[in-house]
Amino acid sequence: MSKTLAERVTDLREALNITQGKLAAEIGLDKSTMSRIENGTRKVSSDEVISLANFFNVPADYLLGRTDDLIEPALVKDQLTSIRLDDLPFSYRFATKLFIDFQREQFQKDLQNGNFSSLDSSK
Repeated sequence: MSKTLAERVTDLREALNITQGKLAAEIGLDKSTMSRIENGTRKVSSDEVISLANFFNVPADYLLGRTDDLIEPALVKDQLTSIRLDDLPFSYRFATKLFIDFQREQFQKDLQNGNFSSLDSSK
């Protein structure tokens, strides 16, 4: 069974590790309104759906449960040669950020441990 808008908003918010208050402030609502949206006790206006979709960078149809696909159809091309990080679906952007943070930590540890004598790989 497809998730509700309330469940999808909650999942996306929790994946970003932000509070209801922070999300509410970002899209111009108060925390109690966001709480009621996530509890499914308040209807969401079309403008609010658009604001949520823009904030999470997901299709409005995903939030509405009309699709489980986080990729906008316009991004699917026969011969895709490059793509901007901002064009990736939310879950890919989030995973990419985690990977970059992990690599940055590893690199800093290696530098502290003297594992690199130079940042130039040709030496």
